[in-house]
Amino acid sequence: MIQGRFEKEIEVKSVRAFDNLTLLVTFENNEQRIFDLEDVLDRPAFQELENLDKFKTASVRNGVVTWLNGKIDLAPQTMYRLSYEYDTSELIEAP
Repeated sequence: MIQGRFEKEIEVKSVRAFDNLTLLVTFENNEQRIFDLEDVLDRPAFQELENLDKFKTASVRNGVVTWLNGKIDLAPQTMYRLSYEYDTSELIEAP
């Protein structure tokens, strides 16, 4: 369960890709988490995403993170389970 809800109900609201093959994922409950692609690179379906240009095609379609115009996707439940909390209060803005 995610904050009192069954995992199957969670959806992704937005995603931002970074050069280190991580994603900042915002879920529908506004929780932000970091997902590291390294956690799934051993799976053949995701190996193509080692290419940074391809990885940075990450977008959200119908509550799911997809890459390459929907060619590759990852269930939000899996993404949530493999990600970790991101504390925005620790951010320091650049001068």
